[in-house]
Amino acid sequence: MKVNISNEIAKVDLANLPSSSVARLYNPETRSNSFALDGFPKINVGAIHELPLPISWHERLIEIIEDWGALDMTTNQTLLRQLVESGAMDERIRELAKNLGGGNVGAIHELPLRIYSALYTQAAHEAGVIFSEVHSEWPAEGRVSQEASALITTLEILAKAAKEIHQQFSVSGFSEILGSYTKIPNLGGNVGPRAVEEATRAGVHVNVTLVFGIQHYLDAAQGYIRGLSKRVEDLRKEGKNDADIRNDLGQIYSVNSLFVSRIDRVMDPMIDQTAGAIHELPLQTLKGKTAVAQGKFIYRIFETVFLRKEFKDPEKILGKSATGQVGKLKKEFSKLRPIGANPQRLLMASTGVKADQPYHPLLYVLPFLGPWMHNTMPEDTLKIFSEWIQTLNDRKVAELKTRSIISEGLPEFEQAAANHQEWLDSVIGSGAERKITADQILREVIDSVLKPNQKTLDQICDELRDKGAEAFEVDEKATLDVIRNRMDGTV
Repeated sequence: MKVNISNEIAKVDLANLPSSSVARLYNPETRSNSFALDGFPKINVGAIHELPLPISWHERLIEIIEDWGALDMTTNQTLLRQLVESGAMDERIRELAKNLGGGNVGAIHELPLRIYSALYTQAAHEAGVIFSEVHSEWPAEGRVSQEASALITTLEILAKAAKEIHQQFSVSGFSEILGSYTKIPNLGGNVGPRAVEEATRAGVHVNVTLVFGIQHYLDAAQGYIRGLSKRVEDLRKEGKNDADIRNDLGQIYSVNSLFVSRIDRVMDPMIDQTAGAIHELPLQTLKGKTAVAQGKFIYRIFETVFLRKEFKDPEKILGKSATGQVGKLKKEFSKLRPIGANPQRLLMASTGVKADQPYHPLLYVLPFLGPWMHNTMPEDTLKIFSEWIQTLNDRKVAELKTRSIISEGLPEFEQAAANHQEWLDSVIGSGAERKITADQILREVIDSVLKPNQKTLDQICDELRDKGAEAFEVDEKATLDVIRNRMDGTV
């Protein structure tokens, strides 16, 4: 495959990072605080340095890695659509149209889809090359996620597509070592989790996307663990010894991507419409807290399942079935960990505060700092985070680098545009500030907001998952339309 980029590869030296690098918080020993860029970089919007315009997205990505500290990159149908609509891929579209067009009607009819696949694959691989030195230094990082087609809705075809993406990264022809994740959407009807199981069994590095809630998380984790267990069975049948199996499992990585901001966009209006108070505080105190509280609660499940910690649920958030599932997954993974299996990291996704949310722009970033944590954020949020990191001295960075803020409570007061600094000081402060636990928040949300509205958090998460899948499908079809338009005159 031809790679249309410069021969530059991003360089990251943890011992000599610029003050603007969010990688200052990264701890490779505990895989703490790894931050990814969500999407292909914007182009011609003002480079970090004074590069002559126009610059390519490849050049800007190198800047973002080296100056802002992104250690990974995620992509999806929406993000690819933005890149294609920018015009950055026009020349490549025309080239592919000529090379892939062929002479028969069937080939021409399928051409936009073939171009789409080729564009996406090449762009993901080019990003992988840029991250290759990061990945070589830290195998858990330097990974670029490429998503299976949103037009696929059946288990067998989805699992096959995931395996093909993985194989393309493995045999892409690049001499550099590429880090990858194959994104599998958490489709309903257990299609997503089953596809995760089948792909993991085949050795695919899976990024489970469209995970919105606790049950989604558990089902995706179950797919990963069962996939590993079946892979071990397969390897033993092939006659592999313990050393071979340990080496094999140790090279399989996975992340479970929890989408957060959209939860609050649903819950906040419900809180506004529900009169009442929690204890002596107004109900509005809960606004902007549901998503983070759920993320913190799920992190505790992650610690239980993958790090063998005791599970505590003082507010009885989980039902009997889910609690039993946590116990079973912990037991199953406890057999895999000693033979080399990697924990499936929890990744916080959709972490940009939306324009209609009056919250601190790092609402979905700072409360999630801690061991094993991963976070993928839009370029604008990453820029804000970088600017904030630049204000911290080395002592404060060292403190945050080893602190598990994700295990701490949240500011008890109501969050609003006027108290951004107060919120920030409370989240990263000494711990003496008044806090409310994630469990207390979820219990109040369930009892004071959801029950009066005859809703459950699981229902809301299912609805968001389905809407997300529909949106990705719309964006993929729209990208195909753009490709058709850009092909005019070439075939």
